[in-house]
Amino acid sequence: MSSTQEIDLWSPFTSDILLEVRTGVMKKMPGLEVTSGIDKSLREGPVYVTSLGLELDEHDPTFHGGPDKAIHGYCSSHYPGWRKEYPTAADRFKPGAFGENFVTKHMNERNVCIGDIIHVGDEVVLQVSLPRQPCYKLNHRFQLKNFAPKTFETSRTGWYYRVLKGGKVKAGNEIRLIERKWPKWTIERIQEYLHRSQNDLASNEELAAIEELGKECRGAFQRRVAKAQAQEKRTKGDDVWRDFKIVEKTTQTPRISSFVLEAVNMREDPGDLKPGAHAKLKLPNGLLRSYSIVSGDRNKFELGIALNDSSRGGSRYLHESMAVGDVLRVGRITTDVKMSSASSNHVFIVGGIGVTAFLALAEGYHDIHYNFEMHYAVRSANDIPFQSRLEVFGRSVRLPHSATMSSAESQQDGFITLPVKLPALASCLITALHEIRVRRNTPKIPTEIDDRSLFLKNVPVDSTEAHFRQVFAALIGPGRFESIAFEDERKTVTAIDPAQAVKVTGFGKKRKRDEQEAEARAMEEEVARLPDIWTRRLRKSGSSAIVLLADEKSVDLVMRAIKKANKSKKFPVWGDGVSDDLPELGSQWISAHIQLARCDKAATQKSVHAFFNVFNRKEKEAAEWAKRLRNEPDEDGFVTVVRGGRVAPANKNEAEEARQKMVDKAEKKKSETTDFYRFQLRECRKAEQAALMKRFDED
Repeated sequence: MSSTQEIDLWSPFTSDILLEVRTGVMKKMPGLEVTSGIDKSLREGPVYVTSLGLELDEHDPTFHGGPDKAIHGYCSSHYPGWRKEYPTAADRFKPGAFGENFVTKHMNERNVCIGDIIHVGDEVVLQVSLPRQPCYKLNHRFQLKNFAPKTFETSRTGWYYRVLKGGKVKAGNEIRLIERKWPKWTIERIQEYLHRSQNDLASNEELAAIEELGKECRGAFQRRVAKAQAQEKRTKGDDVWRDFKIVEKTTQTPRISSFVLEAVNMREDPGDLKPGAHAKLKLPNGLLRSYSIVSGDRNKFELGIALNDSSRGGSRYLHESMAVGDVLRVGRITTDVKMSSASSNHVFIVGGIGVTAFLALAEGYHDIHYNFEMHYAVRSANDIPFQSRLEVFGRSVRLPHSATMSSAESQQDGFITLPVKLPALASCLITALHEIRVRRNTPKIPTEIDDRSLFLKNVPVDSTEAHFRQVFAALIGPGRFESIAFEDERKTVTAIDPAQAVKVTGFGKKRKRDEQEAEARAMEEEVARLPDIWTRRLRKSGSSAIVLLADEKSVDLVMRAIKKANKSKKFPVWGDGVSDDLPELGSQWISAHIQLARCDKAATQKSVHAFFNVFNRKEKEAAEWAKRLRNEPDEDGFVTVVRGGRVAPANKNEAEEARQKMVDKAEKKKSETTDFYRFQLRECRKAEQAALMKRFDED
């Protein structure tokens, strides 16, 4: 396989020999939190080829794999040159090191052209589709800093095949060139204009028109052509302003709002926006301002805008004068932030509203499993916009200790965030997001329904069962939501939980008095509840609730649906379809409303007296309990003992002393018992010896 004879890499290629066939599985790269399939092993015998590559070969789907990147080819004649250039890493430069599937000796970037159709063995037909785009993983693979750019600068990257006809291949098969449509465009020449001479418009236009070129490279050339054409229009003064309507205005924080703008006249091909894009706005008051685009495309996008304390009219006008339905003009949408694919770790240092410029870029890195960390400085914990999107990054976002996101509670206690959209009303045209905390219900006293229930925190103030039935139907479909018990409703249940009651009854008759007293107190507290007014019980945001679902599978579906909603940013709309179920403003409703709003004076006075009786009793019990724990003597020098006194020490030190005394006492008793039995055995042996001696004397 190796030969001392040097290969002329510039000599034409018509046939070659497949020296090696290699496949690999995804595994974690040393020193990184990412997995890769770059480590390929040698395969013996025939290997089956499908439209997605070799059988049992795995790729990272982020950048590798797919029809355009089914098989990676590399020229083994490059390795001697790499060993000379990097002698300290010479042992790492050997066939398979670049993650190639096919190893050849003559075929290389200088004699292989885009669109070449080749025959491998008797069955397989392949087509050259792309030059290989190296990434930072090569730096770690060879343990060389900034090595990845050297591969495309010297055109020693390898190339990809797409599969036209599957079949079996094996080492030793002949590779034959059967068709060449683009002899001008070798892999090396494409890389010249892809990486080194990027501003050659004629070459970019020609390469953008080659259909055989894979989407990754062809798209890059097409974007360059479009950018050059747009630049030419701007130079001629043909910069186009388009009308956009505000379709959504959301309060992110007390001083930051997000605006969703939608084009009045849609473009057929809006085109994706690169991370870091910003739009130029012409406000109705005549001001021109540029703002970072959080997400979207050229037909519809979202902006995040902070109200500047010293605003001269831009942010203040948008916050105070612009509302949903208003139209403003949008000019150029440009970007000046580039993704660095050759770096293994990315660090963002962001402050305040500046996060909008990098949020899409950070999401891109997160989606493709790049290591990154964002150091985010904010004024306070209440000044963090787009929290639900930042929470997805987890520990990658680092905040000052004084300004932790609300997700900290979620991460520690198993809660996840369920944002719900609060729609705009006629009286308030601003939409908002309300975040409900959700986790599996795990009470201290288990019950039979825990596996199919959820615990909710930060429940909205106007919650009803109909509202939550609609929210869960939007998440997982109708039919799985059974009921919900709000915090104030759960407090009206008997003081002893059914599961606890079963446990308590097992303690014997001596506990019955406690049960009776607990039930009596619960009835007393129920009588003392102040009357409810209006048509719903008054609740505050921040209270809790327990949701009961059809089965355990429904709980799993809800948790997955919430995570999916946080990723797609498609949140349930609060109250959607619920208002129709509520009673209309008719005479019956008004009558009931007045009756509840103006309770009977005598009944109200009675409830208030009962309430304060219970309140005073609890205050007295609390004082007695505190006194008992403190062991404070009364005026006569005695310590008050209630129901047998203290059943446990008052503090940790006393508890440890009491435990040690019990251990010492048990050991002493055991020792005394052992000594007593030892004395008895000794006396028995003495009696037996005396009897033997007596018998001996008699004989």
